[in-house]
Amino acid sequence: MKSIILFGNGFNKLLANLVNNYPTEKIPKALGTDLKTISNNINDIAGLWERFKYAFPKIKQSHPYLCDEQILCLLNDLANEELFKEVIPTDKIEELTGKVNIARKNSLKEVATDFKRFENISGNKVIRRLFPHFGVGFENMLNNNEVEEAFICTTNYDGILDTLLTGPIKNNGTSFIYPDCFGLSNIEGHLKLNESRLKIVKRCMVHLHGSYKFTKYKNNTYKITGDIFNEEPVLIFNNPFLKEQEILNDQVLSAYYKTLTERLKSYDRLVIIGNSFRYEPHIKELISKHFDRSRTELVVCSLNPEEVAKELQEHYRKEIYQFSTKDVWCEKQLLHLLNQLFAPNIMNSNMCINSTGLVA
Repeated sequence: MKSIILFGNGFNKLLANLVNNYPTEKIPKALGTDLKTISNNINDIAGLWERFKYAFPKIKQSHPYLCDEQILCLLNDLANEELFKEVIPTDKIEELTGKVNIARKNSLKEVATDFKRFENISGNKVIRRLFPHFGVGFENMLNNNEVEEAFICTTNYDGILDTLLTGPIKNNGTSFIYPDCFGLSNIEGHLKLNESRLKIVKRCMVHLHGSYKFTKYKNNTYKITGDIFNEEPVLIFNNPFLKEQEILNDQVLSAYYKTLTERLKSYDRLVIIGNSFRYEPHIKELISKHFDRSRTELVVCSLNPEEVAKELQEHYRKEIYQFSTKDVWCEKQLLHLLNQLFAPNIMNSNMCINSTGLVA
């Protein structure tokens, strides 16, 4: 089996819940902080992208149901509305658009700084100590289900998933199990994407929408290491219908995106974990074009999988297998659930909602 695995922000929220319900008797010694604080920190990380409530407080207050990317979409639409163009001079519209873009970039810089702050307070180390078996368990799960190739993607900017997918023994100087295909460059503290390796690697893990560690330097994108301050973070946060163009305009993200496209054409299972897909029109379009074909399986796993299935049903005409995370309270249960998502006979899994008759 060849699988694409796409993680979203819902996975971080699930992890925060696992921390909140962590068995007291199993808490590692000298953890350094209490579980409630750790859980709150992860939830804060999961909500960091909602920064436009500070940039546009009146819009957010008057329309609390709008997410931040919808606010950007609304502002963009207003700037292109003919009625406004008839009344407002073009230079003023361009000035407004420019100021919105500056506010967006400033918010993203703050987000990247906060992600780094989470890392600096040993947030990632604490997660690794609480879930020491997750990385090896995940790797064993893929092997036991004969998943030959796995393209692991996240639309999140943080390093929580990277931290979980580590092992106890370092390999080639790193404890990360799945490479992101970055390697040394001629700039100190800056890693460069090895696109040749990305094309041939059997299993890897990539940030489709950027990372707090990705930075622009002389029009190229690098991954920074150590304590280098990220002056220009590469994070895709915009009007949902402008995301694809932003991705294609970036050297690293476009390489990841093209790899996703190619693997959708040939892989046989797409597993979506904790992503609502409400604001991902570009990925839905890729599924329509390249994965909606015979001998493929689409699996969604979230707190409300039926809502995700509705988002995708116009883009994938076959049955969408659905799994819920509502009864997952510990690492062992999470790994057991993940194992079901990659089982060869997925329809026969007693955890598949479709097989219970709850979903048509």
